[in-house]
Amino acid sequence: MCELDGRSESNAMYYRIVEFLQEDGITLWAHTYNVVKQTPKGVWIYDQYCLRRRFVLNSARKRYALPTIKEAKESYRERKLCQIAILDRQLNTAKTCLDYIQDTDKNARVFFFTDE
Repeated sequence: MCELDGRSESNAMYYRIVEFLQEDGITLWAHTYNVVKQTPKGVWIYDQYCLRRRFVLNSARKRYALPTIKEAKESYRERKLCQIAILDRQLNTAKTCLDYIQDTDKNARVFFFTDE
């Protein structure tokens, strides 16, 4: 088994869905990763995009890559739902802060700290 370039004796593959933003829309790709070594706890995959090996723990809640396209799609869906939730919270915080600073009644509670 050759662990340097990602080739192995087995043909096992793992998958991760990623998106590419383009002028005419979004393209989804299933990146494929060769399994370099299997262990009782997980697998080592070769990431040809970053030119390094990665360990994928079988029991982890979030795994970098998965053994089937179906699992990779579900993982992508969950990642995007988390991304939306995080960005929604950030947007709500930004709107609240903007409303707060624009409200003249509340400006009395704004504190400015200086180095003096």
